Amino acid sequence: MGVPVCPRCGRIGQSQMGKRGIYCPNCNRFYNRCEDAMEYIEAFRGFSIHIVSIEGEEFLFSVEERKNGAIAEIRNGLSSYRASVSPKVYGSFKESLFKNASIHMWKRTSVGFGMVGNRWEMDARFSRKHSLSIRGINSYPPYWDRLIDTLEIISCELGLEMGRIRSEKK
Repeated sequence: MGVPVCPRCGRIGQSQMGKRGIYCPNCNRFYNRCEDAMEYIEAFRGFSIHIVSIEGEEFLFSVEERKNGAIAEIRNGLSSYRASVSPKVYGSFKESLFKNASIHMWKRTSVGFGMVGNRWEMDARFSRKHSLSIRGINSYPPYWDRLIDTLEIISCELGLEMGRIRSEKK
């Protein structure tokens, strides 16, 4: 499984795996990714992310639940795609969003150096009329690339690639 990484602050190695999940001494919190994720997965109804690069290029990805699966919309520059997503693919997307990318544990704001640069906004909507909103400028959460892997579950079904929006922190 490798070295534990805190999904909130990104601290590597100091986080500890235990019966209750991951404990991060930096955040002073326990994270049980699978158990915590289940209630989010059950109430999940929609998701969107909007990314604007420093060069002004825009990317929008959204998915909304419907009776038989979901509707996905992807806009990348001048190109726009809208298509139905099967219940099986949508279920995999929801599960990965919370169990793999763990977006419900991310800090609500992620700001790097400078106020000019790559900006992103992410919103997840749930059945109980609440939402999860996370924003960032010049900084990405520790599990950003896992989020992109999750978006690829749907984009691959539509025949689109997501490589250009991966973090550049590696």
